[in-house]
Amino acid sequence: MGELGEAANVVKKLNRVRDGVPGNKQTADQLRDQLRKELGDVFVYLDLMAQSLGFSIADAAAEVFNAKSVEIGYFALCTRCKTPEICRTEKHCDLTFNGYR
Repeated sequence: MGELGEAANVVKKLNRVRDGVPGNKQTADQLRDQLRKELGDVFVYLDLMAQSLGFSIADAAAEVFNAKSVEIGYFALCTRCKTPEICRTEKHCDLTFNGYR
């Protein structure tokens, strides 16, 4: 999972940009693009790990999202919600995890 460390390093550099600290060799746009790729790598490894353990990373994310939504009284639960009656709009919300349903 070295990709997570690589992503954190890019975030550190983006924080420098945000704070006006000089020294980065890449532009903010280049750093954001690099971070997007590093996070993609992290996601792939997490997905593969979850599959090897017999569960879907999308299901795990939805479960955590829904539990926190219920805990804080937020009505917009993700589309994987198994209890639509919780949603104050009386239907599933339209939130997704980058197309994973």
